[in-house]
Amino acid sequence: MGRERAMRELATWRGAATSAQKCEAARRILDALLDTGLTPAETREAQEALLALADDPSPKVRAVLAERLAHEPGAPRRLARVLAEDIDTVATSIVAHSLALTEDDLIDLAATGTPRVQCAIARRPRVPLRVAAALAEVGGRTPCLELLANDAATIAPASLRRIVENHGSDGAMRERLLQRRDLPAELRQTLLLQTASALGTADLVRNALGEARAQRVLAEACAEGIGQIADDLDTPGMARFVDHLRTTGQISTAFLLRTACEGRIDLFAASLAALARLTFRRVRALLVDAKAHAFKALCASAGVAQPVVPLLLSAIQAWKAVLLGRVDRSAEEGFDYVMARVMESLPADPRDEPLEEIRALLARLSARGALRSLTPRPALAA
Repeated sequence: MGRERAMRELATWRGAATSAQKCEAARRILDALLDTGLTPAETREAQEALLALADDPSPKVRAVLAERLAHEPGAPRRLARVLAEDIDTVATSIVAHSLALTEDDLIDLAATGTPRVQCAIARRPRVPLRVAAALAEVGGRTPCLELLANDAATIAPASLRRIVENHGSDGAMRERLLQRRDLPAELRQTLLLQTASALGTADLVRNALGEARAQRVLAEACAEGIGQIADDLDTPGMARFVDHLRTTGQISTAFLLRTACEGRIDLFAASLAALARLTFRRVRALLVDAKAHAFKALCASAGVAQPVVPLLLSAIQAWKAVLLGRVDRSAEEGFDYVMARVMESLPADPRDEPLEEIRALLARLSARGALRSLTPRPALAA
């Protein structure tokens, strides 16, 4: 379209009496502005005409502008921003696609826009880190679900944490979060706890198992979940995960005993290191040696209850014997061997209630281990 045609369309728009005429005029003015070179004065005149059309009473006219500009990289930013702040039927197409909108524009729109506008931002072909952070902070349930579903969205761990804090009680949100490979271990474990809490209050679960048994089964599942999460962590990730467990009060006597008995030695070492404020490397070296005096001193520094220390030491020494081949056992038989050594170290005092609780825990571990294979995770031979 040449200069003369563009100018005629401007005149057509000024004289247009119907929405349909204005829509057609808008299309032609946009074609002229985007596809041909006008003089600076003509460009300004065309842009002013489009800005006036963007304020037209008819949403159909404004929607035509938005849809036509949405996929134009050369669209005027001022015009794109005006349309992005319009009603949802006008704004969503340009918010979802326009490259004329800057990160700052999108952050502002996330803060002030409706849920439909926030969803449009979340579905963009590229969602930068800062924009994702804004949506995580202020977005409702549906926009955050859309954000998590967008593989082109760059979401920082802090933003994932914010989504968990804001929407972790929502089952669909938990499912979507747990599907992400980049979900930090501590958030994954928090979501597992929230899932267990939701199941524990479900009438179906409580009626099927009874309240006490349901709570016990879910607690066992959460404990196993911690181990499975830890199995996939490197040393720095393990340190962060254990710090989360420590600060949330989850490193208990039962936790330490379970971890040692199951052969999750790196998790056990990292937990003692956090409690005793020692390096992981130093604690792991002490576990490799498995010497009674040094181990007891380590446990004392970590604040481990004295009655359980012999049980922990028995577990560590038994796994070391299995891994060094000092006993002829497979991994499954090795677990049975470890549990037998630990049970032998348990004092037989029926009047001691804490020991009875420990005995019950060991019995559950033994029963569960008989149903599945347990492979010792680290080597204690190094």
